[in-house]
Amino acid sequence: MRIMAFLTAALASAGRWALQQRRPLAMLSALALSAGLAACGEDEQDEPAAEKIELSIVWWGGAERAELTNKVLDLYTQKHPNVTFKRQSLEWKEYYTKLDAMTAGGSGVDLFQIEDSGLSERASRGVTMDLSDHVSSKKIDLSRMPESLAKYGELGGKPYGIPNAENTPAMIYDKTVIQQYGVAEPQISWSYDQLIAWGREIATKSGGTVTGTMDPSADYKALWLWLRAQGKELYNGNQLGCGTEDLVRWFELWAGARQAGATASVEA
Repeated sequence: MRIMAFLTAALASAGRWALQQRRPLAMLSALALSAGLAACGEDEQDEPAAEKIELSIVWWGGAERAELTNKVLDLYTQKHPNVTFKRQSLEWKEYYTKLDAMTAGGSGVDLFQIEDSGLSERASRGVTMDLSDHVSSKKIDLSRMPESLAKYGELGGKPYGIPNAENTPAMIYDKTVIQQYGVAEPQISWSYDQLIAWGREIATKSGGTVTGTMDPSADYKALWLWLRAQGKELYNGNQLGCGTEDLVRWFELWAGARQAGATASVEA
């Protein structure tokens, strides 16, 4: 069975990661993140050239992310020869276990990557550092970021992380298959009910050989996207921003989609 459309619900928040810090930045003067880990500042007057500094940094991701990260760190060291990095790239499945072990003693890593969903809990334990002084002094320059993106590193009005980037939700579908079964292309303005009806039409016209859409009910990022369409959020500070009734409606939505044949059944 083929799945016709994939909902990539990588939200502007859930799809990004933040760079967190445990100890003072020392001479790492600018971490204005846009297309990599760090972008170094210019004309820093308070950086003692003679002092040798090594900062430990850890992140997760594949070979491409590691390559880009290393290039950015190399560029920083090129502009600030006294600053070097002890680097560690980990696989996703082991990342948080090792990160928590490294930070448990209070001095395991200087800079680390984290999802915004884990920021609140770690900031409350003092794992992450309040960056207010560095941001206000422009040693960390957020001016090139949209305000809405920069604020995703804040808790209680204080910055604890520097966002790296944001993703855009998208729907990917096969136009050839749609044309084959005489189904209209999906529209940006569609509601979730219209999407599910579209998926059911594809499944019906293909005789069940093609499933109209994936089932994203177990993906918290897709849930977050759905909540935002209703003016709600998944998180409100360190509390949930939605109620039990919202979660019930979400799971019932996709249970109905499975029953209608719009998405794959549990057995499939």
